[in-house]
Amino acid sequence: MTSLYIEGELQEDGKLLVSLESATCLALVCFISPPLTVFVIPIHKDSDNSLDILFTSPPELTLSFLDSLPLPAALCRPPVISLDDGISSVAGLSAVLRKIIQVCPKNKRDLLGFRKSCLAAPFETSPFVWFCEVGMLRGDESALAQLELHLSLPIRIHNAGKYKSLLEEGSRYAEGPHFLLTDIVCAVGISIILQRFPVGTISSYPNIESWLLRVKVDQGLSEVLELFKALPLKYSSNDGPMVSPISSLYKRDPLRCKSRHNNVFTQQADIDSSLNFLSSVKMMQMNKIQIIPLPDSVPLPDVPPSRKERKTQQIQSFISAALGVCREGDIVVDFCAGSGHVGLALASCLPPTVQVVLLDAKEGSLTRAREKVTELGLRNVWLVQANLGYFTAKFQVGLALHACGVASDLMLHKCLEKEANIILCPCCYGGIKPNETVKYPQSEKFRDTGLSEDGFIVLGHCADQVTQQGARSMLAVDTDRCLAAAEKGYRVELSKMEPITCSTRNNVIIAVKE
Repeated sequence: MTSLYIEGELQEDGKLLVSLESATCLALVCFISPPLTVFVIPIHKDSDNSLDILFTSPPELTLSFLDSLPLPAALCRPPVISLDDGISSVAGLSAVLRKIIQVCPKNKRDLLGFRKSCLAAPFETSPFVWFCEVGMLRGDESALAQLELHLSLPIRIHNAGKYKSLLEEGSRYAEGPHFLLTDIVCAVGISIILQRFPVGTISSYPNIESWLLRVKVDQGLSEVLELFKALPLKYSSNDGPMVSPISSLYKRDPLRCKSRHNNVFTQQADIDSSLNFLSSVKMMQMNKIQIIPLPDSVPLPDVPPSRKERKTQQIQSFISAALGVCREGDIVVDFCAGSGHVGLALASCLPPTVQVVLLDAKEGSLTRAREKVTELGLRNVWLVQANLGYFTAKFQVGLALHACGVASDLMLHKCLEKEANIILCPCCYGGIKPNETVKYPQSEKFRDTGLSEDGFIVLGHCADQVTQQGARSMLAVDTDRCLAAAEKGYRVELSKMEPITCSTRNNVIIAVKE
């Protein structure tokens, strides 16, 4: 049976002390009664959550307690779900909540909304998912201010005219006229926050007040919310509602990098300026990957015929590089694995003692990968649906073939953090952007030249050009990545795929921890 693992601590009075993430999972379980087993484990050592909510378990809910997570759930931090196939897990609040609904009968799946896409996007690209997974967890009044502003704005939904009369009657929920998973997530978080403020605070937020009443009374969520009691925390007093820092939860990536030339990053003067800063830096010398013939048993990529030859060449180059760094007993993680073209081919080349983990945030891609694992009979593969930030396991080798934009650098930093060997073929250079984990330039040598972050972003956009200066910029961006790894004690080389015509994005970074 499918199993849900959450963080918690049993109290002497039988109540459970949980984090807000765990509380949200428990609220959904109590509301829809899914066919799964709930396990409670001690708080994860890498968790930033605090156990500050008391949960009174209803009689119909059975909780079991474990000292630690079993594999493959142990690869990620809770909340996490293990599927009944024994090789798959799902981590991250939104993904876990969606999976809880998906294991229920079809009539419960309406909570996922139009095209079943509610909370499906990664929080890095969706402000609403960011609010549910990150903003709400801060537990302060900024969440109230943000949701109040959101509820005051006109809704943006498919075929809005169809629901005009319903909305005019005041039946407004978080994402439109329908009660969805987002309403449950927001209701749990908002009700917990309100418990920590003086009675009457909600009157300063009239849109939240009417929405919360609708959720409690019309949808029957009141009894579930009463199961949770927030422990008191100290907050600074505010005179009236807090001003929200984000204008709208509908905005698409409001923190993205912006050019000073109307979002045109490839002004020739800017490109020349960025390249001039690096004139004193010695760029990486390009090597060739020594191609290793692959066994006939290696699965070919399931792509259209027009792409199959080039995709096969890419995979052969990549696996040839990976086989040189994999050792007996290693855990090898294929980041941004998609449907497993690289990871499954590599798993079929390696001994059973080497475990391959396919890590991807897209549910559909891993579903196809799961079917291939069954078809091939592979027993050394785990599948993990999660954003990279939720993956906490120790591993020895990290792979990423054509990870888009900043995903290449997030993978690089995760490998450096875990001191794992790296095989990385970057892609979508124009998609790089700074975030909490990655700042540009990444290497000290590049920063010492005086090249600014904006100047480096210009190089990333130029690298997407199929021109000579595009190739120079691509080499510069990848040299920065190589130097960042070398400064952490890695032996690094930059190679080209063979043949180079298999892809325009054919640089491969090979970094081995010394």
